[in-house]
Amino acid sequence: YLFQPSVNNADVKKTDEYIDMFWREHFDRTFTTLYATGQKHLLPGETYIFMSNHESWMDIPAMFGAAPKSLRMVAKAGLMKIPVLGHA
Repeated sequence: YLFQPSVNNADVKKTDEYIDMFWREHFDRTFTTLYATGQKHLLPGETYIFMSNHESWMDIPAMFGAAPKSLRMVAKAGLMKIPVLGHA
């Protein structure tokens, strides 16, 4: 579900709600607190690229939680050949 492109505002809203639940659930289940700094430097209406060094499996939920607006991921096409992430 996370890897399918959104085509209209209803899809974007539904995806954003799912992602919000996804990262909150991961942090709640691991008793982890997310602290994000620097958000005051992000200008409304601008587009940004956020990158992670993937130090742990919590990086992706943290990126979703720290982003102040809608966030979409970009992945290498070869990852979609992994059955857990895409169609094998």
